[in-house]
Amino acid sequence: MMSFDIFAKKDIHRSFLRLPRYGWFDLTYRCNNNCRHCWVRLPASSHEKGKELSSDEIYRVADEARQMGCNEWSISGGEPMLRPDFPEIFDYLTRKVVSYSLNTNGYFINPATARLLVRKGRKMVALYGADAKVHDMITRRPGSFAGFLRGCAYLKEAGAGFTVQIVPMRDNYHQLNAMFELAASLSPSYRIGASFLYLSAQRNPNRNREIIRQRLTAREVVDMDPAIPRPEDLKDCSVGADHVPDDQKKTNWFFRSCIMERQEFHIDPYGTMSFCSSIKEPSCRFDLRRMSFQNIWDKQLPTLADQIRRNDEYDKNCGACEYAKTCSWCPAYAYLETGRLSAPIKYLCEIAKERELYNRNWLKNNRRYFNIAGLCIQVDSDLPFAEHTFDKRFDSFRAGADNKETFYIHHHFNLPDLSLLKNAQRVHKKKPWEIYRQGSSWIYVVSGPKNNRSQVGGVAVFNNDHTRANVYHRDEQLFHQGNWGSLTSLSSDQIMLSHGLADRQGFFLHSSGLILNGHGILFVGPSRAGKSTMAKLLRDYGELLCDDRIIVRRRPEGFFIHGTWGHGELPQVANKQAPLKAIIFLKKAKINRLIPIVDKKLVFHEIIFRVVKPLVTPDWWGKTIDLLSSFSNEVPAYRFLFTKSPGVLRPLESLVGKLRSSDQSVPRADKMEGGL
Repeated sequence: MMSFDIFAKKDIHRSFLRLPRYGWFDLTYRCNNNCRHCWVRLPASSHEKGKELSSDEIYRVADEARQMGCNEWSISGGEPMLRPDFPEIFDYLTRKVVSYSLNTNGYFINPATARLLVRKGRKMVALYGADAKVHDMITRRPGSFAGFLRGCAYLKEAGAGFTVQIVPMRDNYHQLNAMFELAASLSPSYRIGASFLYLSAQRNPNRNREIIRQRLTAREVVDMDPAIPRPEDLKDCSVGADHVPDDQKKTNWFFRSCIMERQEFHIDPYGTMSFCSSIKEPSCRFDLRRMSFQNIWDKQLPTLADQIRRNDEYDKNCGACEYAKTCSWCPAYAYLETGRLSAPIKYLCEIAKERELYNRNWLKNNRRYFNIAGLCIQVDSDLPFAEHTFDKRFDSFRAGADNKETFYIHHHFNLPDLSLLKNAQRVHKKKPWEIYRQGSSWIYVVSGPKNNRSQVGGVAVFNNDHTRANVYHRDEQLFHQGNWGSLTSLSSDQIMLSHGLADRQGFFLHSSGLILNGHGILFVGPSRAGKSTMAKLLRDYGELLCDDRIIVRRRPEGFFIHGTWGHGELPQVANKQAPLKAIIFLKKAKINRLIPIVDKKLVFHEIIFRVVKPLVTPDWWGKTIDLLSSFSNEVPAYRFLFTKSPGVLRPLESLVGKLRSSDQSVPRADKMEGGL
């Protein structure tokens, strides 16, 4: 299952300590299946069984790792449930951790195991075909498909949320869409497993020929694999797009960053430990039966970091390749392919070239940039945008990339597994919203009828300061319908921007804003107070920014107002800004009169009720209150008593006169409607 705490990095870059936080533990490489693509599988009755760590040895290693800081485990195999002591081992490894993940083919899941797996964590059950014919042909075990379905049914019955992991290859690629449909019928959470199949860990030539035959073409891999990695995948151990970290480009070591700047480790069934689950080169693994966990982590691995150096083979090939930025090459893969850590991999070269082309097209069709109030908003989508995806009001806000102050939104078109919400803290419930806090993430759920989660329309997951959002749609219908009124597709982008603005000396104000003679004026009031009326009367004499929502930001030279796309009665909006010179509070009356407000406490009292509030947190509220206090004290404020009579604008004559610039194209105040 996918954790909602998707923005938390697992690497060392958020810490000054090199600690073993995250461990992979392969309990066995034996498996009841004999999958055609598997790179580590041994027969269920293999004599290697006698070399595997005992449960007591596993407990000892787990205790040593936990004492040094390990708080997450990834449990895998082979098929880990093939071990009769799996329930006890699973219970021991996961009882005191923050989270865990488990990989299984599902065959051995029974009601008792399913109840154990209710424990919070990510369970991934592998799917190899959309029916028994294809699935069992790949696993070479009759009944494996039925076992997969049975295991999923037991998990659902127990309420143990799980992710269906679709494993694509040559013999099931024709069923890919059907596998998606089957996965969606079994669980709201499903994903594509590794499309790049590793060669045999034992470097078995017969096994390698079968694996190579199952590999997809480079184009198929790229078409199926998202070119832009999702935030929730950032913890995966893939050196990824830039396969050589920056410090390795400047030094002679292959694995220095992997060892010294990451917080992961891997333990195989026989008790050898290294820094990566893909590392099978014997000299890179250390025996936990002969050394303590601490010794390997503190001494052996750091020593290894300075031993494996780059050479001419690498420098002349991968080190000089123009496609390095999009290649997933790493020395561990090179060893599996060739027996040499520095060798190029022709298959990955082909994929890198295809991905470079795909990325260019993706960035053109699946990414948009918008600018508002000096902020850049990058909007990505798993589906390509159309001209009508966003409402016309966004046209003036379209922009290019700007990395200074960027917010990120990514749209997905399937719902995440909501069973994890039972372990989250609900902080708000008022239709249509349920809002939860989990780890460093905020989760917004659009609730269905009678709070029926099976009818949830969408989920938005924000990081702590709401500068990053993953928005999950139930289906593609609304996307294709288009004309979205918000970039997040939520009821308002204020949900996201209000929090980010608080950290940037800004806030949303329920107001209409105009630029007159180069100066900004705010008309403030509740709904139906006359904001749109003032906008109609004055828009021919200046520039209307928006008649309902304005962003105010403080700069060193003072407060500025910015147009937004959140309009009210008038569709006219402008992506412009101006220094704020006057706040005018509107009040319908029987006379027309503009009254300066001297008491700044009254200004603060009025403004605080007109600030557009997102989910109010102490952090947001504290920052905003401080800013509103300065705003109320520094900007001239007036109360405008007005009627609908022709002379309504007469009281503004002196104010407009003061703000008049030397630009003669701006109409004189005495030419304004009402005889001014």
